Amino acid sequence: MGNFSYYDTVSELQGYAVEIRYPNETIYLSNEKVENAVIIAKVVREFVTMKMNIKVDYNDIIDQ
Repeated sequence: MGNFSYYDTVSELQGYAVEIRYPNETIYLSNEKVENAVIIAKVVREFVTMKMNIKVDYNDIIDQ
């Protein structure tokens, strides 16, 4: 990704936090938006674990 910005990418996830903050509200997301959110979360996960210099095999935990 040539012009990649973690800030811009992660800020896309902010809208998905509605259910946690407002449990009585329902939000409807397209499959495309859900898949994009998962991709962003995985990119963030990879970045954080790299910066922390740790290795975690997430395949055994949640990516099955």
